[in-house]
Amino acid sequence: MGPPLPTAAERDPHMQDRFAEKMSDPKARADTRLLGDFTGIYCRGKHRGAVRAPLASDGVVLGVYRRRAPVVCEECAELLVYAEQRRAFCPKDPKPFCSTCDTHCYIRTQGPGGLRGVR
Repeated sequence: MGPPLPTAAERDPHMQDRFAEKMSDPKARADTRLLGDFTGIYCRGKHRGAVRAPLASDGVVLGVYRRRAPVVCEECAELLVYAEQRRAFCPKDPKPFCSTCDTHCYIRTQGPGGLRGVR
């Protein structure tokens, strides 16, 4: 497993405050928790041989996942950290279902299949 991913606060000192503000919305927390559950299930099924560990992310620090962080491999952890950020900073209000959204919020290097595990 590689080095831990930098937290939002390490990338941008004001990011943690903005992320915390966005994650104070119960709907955003519930959506993110659901992403964590789905990603954990996906990872267990698709990455059986990979080393998995509890997620270390800003969402975990804020208690979004309550007392139990998703246990995922490094690849799924990167995806889930990215998905946390995308959910928190979704430009749509109210947030639509991702499958019907006209804004593609995945990063180009991931391509459209990048969020396959959480769609």
